Amino acid sequence: MTELVFQVEESPDGRLVARAVDKAIAVEADSVEELPAEIRDAIDRHFAAAGARPDTVHLYFFHEGALMSTCTLALWPS
Repeated sequence: MTELVFQVEESPDGRLVARAVDKAIAVEADSVEELPAEIRDAIDRHFAAAGARPDTVHLYFFHEGALMSTCTLALWPS
């Protein structure tokens, strides 16, 4: 696997919720600054047995159903 895509939305209580598009991975964070660490930890847990985590992680930020922003995370040093 080379990349993983997360859809990020704000929950009613103001937290950020990120859900992987093609995998059963979901995380919550209180801020954008906390989100990468939460995603990295969830990916590590999800792929621990397989040992094949993605090289690239893309985040798609939505607000009220509209795409507002995108970014690519560098979660692991190369």
